[in-house]
Amino acid sequence: QPFSDDEVERATVVGRQTAQWVLAALCAVPQIAAGYAGAPDVTCGTQGEVVVPVPPISDAPAHLEVLADQKLLVGTSSGGGSIIARLTSNGSVDASFANAGSLLLAGSTLNEFLVQSDGRIVVAAKSASGPYVARFLFDGTPDVTFGVAGVASAPGGVQGFSAMAIQADGKIVVTGPQSINAGQLMLARFAGNGVL
Repeated sequence: QPFSDDEVERATVVGRQTAQWVLAALCAVPQIAAGYAGAPDVTCGTQGEVVVPVPPISDAPAHLEVLADQKLLVGTSSGGGSIIARLTSNGSVDASFANAGSLLLAGSTLNEFLVQSDGRIVVAAKSASGPYVARFLFDGTPDVTFGVAGVASAPGGVQGFSAMAIQADGKIVVTGPQSINAGQLMLARFAGNGVL
C-alpha cells in the first residue's frame, strides 16, 4: 500500500505455523508512527504480532489488501484450495466476514484478489473446471449480480490468470497464457455484471 506524509498503511506477513498464520502487523495510523522505523506497532495484536487460526489447507499468506476502513484481507493457496481471511484494524479475526472470518475457495488456486471502490471483492482463481473470476460482497457472500451466482468463467484456451486489474468504470481486465498457442497471452475484459 502507498505511503503518504500524513498516513502510513503498514502490514507485513512474516510466516506460518502449524494451522495458523503469524502476521507482524503494523496497523494503519493517521500520522507517522514510531513503528515506521521498523519497531512493532504494539496497538496490533500482542506486541505487534497477530496469530490467525486457519484451515490446514493454508500455506504462507501471499496476498494482502488494506481496506478503506483499515481492516486487512489476507489470502493464500495450497494443494486443497484457497482461503481469504479478514482481520480488524487491531489484528483480530473479523467474524462478520464470510464463514466466521474466512472465505474458503475449495479446490481452487487463488491467483489474485482486488477490492473495488464500493468494497466488493474480485477474485481471480483456477479450479479443475478452468480459470474464473468471482465477486463477493463486503461481507464475503457471493455477489449474485455477477456472472452465474457470482462466478464468471474465462474464455476457452486460457491456462490461468497471471494478472488482473479493475478499470475506473468497474470493468475487470485479466490476462494469462494461452493453452493452445504456446508463448502467447490472452487479454479478456469482463463487464461489471460478469459478461465478457
